[in-house]
Amino acid sequence: MKRNLLTCIAAAALAVLPIATGAAPRALWVWNTAAIRQDPANQAKFFQFLAAPRGDAGHAIKTIYFDGMQPRDFQDAGTVSRLRAFITAAHHKRLRVDFLCGDPSWATAQGQPEGLRNLTAILNYNKSSNAAARYDGFQYDVEPYTLTGPNGWPSMTVQNGLVDLLGRSHAMIRASGQRVILSQAIPRWFTGAQFGLLGRLIMDQVDEVAVMDYVTTVEQMVGDPAEILSYASSKHKGVWIGVETNPLGDTPRATFYGSGNTVLERELAEALPKFKAQPSFRGYAIHDYIRYQTLKP
Repeated sequence: MKRNLLTCIAAAALAVLPIATGAAPRALWVWNTAAIRQDPANQAKFFQFLAAPRGDAGHAIKTIYFDGMQPRDFQDAGTVSRLRAFITAAHHKRLRVDFLCGDPSWATAQGQPEGLRNLTAILNYNKSSNAAARYDGFQYDVEPYTLTGPNGWPSMTVQNGLVDLLGRSHAMIRASGQRVILSQAIPRWFTGAQFGLLGRLIMDQVDEVAVMDYVTTVEQMVGDPAEILSYASSKHKGVWIGVETNPLGDTPRATFYGSGNTVLERELAEALPKFKAQPSFRGYAIHDYIRYQTLKP
């Protein structure tokens, strides 16, 4: 009995220790999640990876942006039951789980209702679930700059449409009375001279942004999102800095796919003191689960 008590005390003490001295929190984008939600073996593998990505417990991942479901899926009792079990297990491991969804068309008047249907599905799911099984956040990955045509990017109609989507989403969450973190993934150039105002307008509507800061040099990694970090700090909001591990044939310098994990960790460590100078900095987000597992050393 005494040995068990001492073991529990030691385990509790370890649980409150920081992940690693000076380490930044980490998030991970996860796509095509059905196998993780439905298969116990895949789920166990997933949780094991989050606890020690690539064998490194010092960089444990505690936030996941979790894709893979449509509003209609929440009408299936079996799917919902498995989802509740998964989120409950994730929370038991002290993970934050954000629903992830998005389509460029949601920045248009025609497409916006579909985006809001996704949020409605999550709010209804949370309302019908106990606290342990609820989503913690909701992230839009709406990339309107891929829209073409006369009313495509960079028309003000599309830019305003994105801001309107986020504003309506913010209002829906407030009206629900739920504590759901609203975020939007944005490219690093939404913080520059041409689209800096758009970046600020987005920041005004959400709790956090995840900047797809897809570069591989510290100077550019820190410099490009500097304005949005500063603005978010003034608004007491959050910014995650995203890095890419997938192959990008046309822009190889936008990803760590070619240089590998050692270089990625070196660059993130070098940039960290500069990011930490901003209160808005929340940590690093890695894109994505499948490719990050197999990134070369």
